[in-house]
Amino acid sequence: MGKSEIAKTIKANTSFLILTIVFATTMVTLIVVTGRTVCTEPNGKFATADQVKISFLASLLNQAKQKLTETFNDFESGLSEKITEEKRSDVFADIAPEVWEDSVKILGWDKTYKEVSKKWGPVIKTEAKKYKVNPRHVMAIIVKESAGNPNAVNYDAESGAWGLMQLLFSTAKIYGATSTEDLLDPEYNIHLGVRRLAKAKESLGDDPSAILAYHYGETGGPRRVRQYGQSPEKSNDWQLVQAIIRTGEKS
Repeated sequence: MGKSEIAKTIKANTSFLILTIVFATTMVTLIVVTGRTVCTEPNGKFATADQVKISFLASLLNQAKQKLTETFNDFESGLSEKITEEKRSDVFADIAPEVWEDSVKILGWDKTYKEVSKKWGPVIKTEAKKYKVNPRHVMAIIVKESAGNPNAVNYDAESGAWGLMQLLFSTAKIYGATSTEDLLDPEYNIHLGVRRLAKAKESLGDDPSAILAYHYGETGGPRRVRQYGQSPEKSNDWQLVQAIIRTGEKS
């Protein structure tokens, strides 16, 4: 590789590093600015499900920084002649399992998983068995979506996302809900959320795809999963659910 090519490669990847930092900084700013209106209870009390993403994002950014540093070190030592697009994508696609687990602990979600299991475990297991989904996945989704708060309402979502499994009323109506108050009943919310997860699994055939579809939403969820650029097992949602289960069962 000639000097001009080396210079171009360094310049290109320096730009990528700058864009990465700008993106992460912007995301943190948006979360800080909007966090107090994103997830609140009807009585106005702040629920922490979205605010804590700041710590989580910081962990991911640190992992990205480490991978970028490794990339430049490889280049400088002559072990890599060029930085490929594949390695660039790895910065965010291959977050180490321990980083996910550390993030879950920072958020306190390992303890939340235990609390969810204690409070609603029997209901979750009954519904999961009935609709043929993994009850541990249901508990992890509850932790991820609402931090185990049955009164959590995400007013930033279209018409609001309600309750333990953060269901839109427009979605819940498909499964029989008649009012948003229905969605604040934790057992009924679990019933509806499990049915929605089961429908996604039936459509897509596997757990990682179903959980990613749950994140994307009822409308167009399966279609977006099929268009996903990599294996659903590499998605943030699947990795986070697995980390919640691992840390929750160890705590």
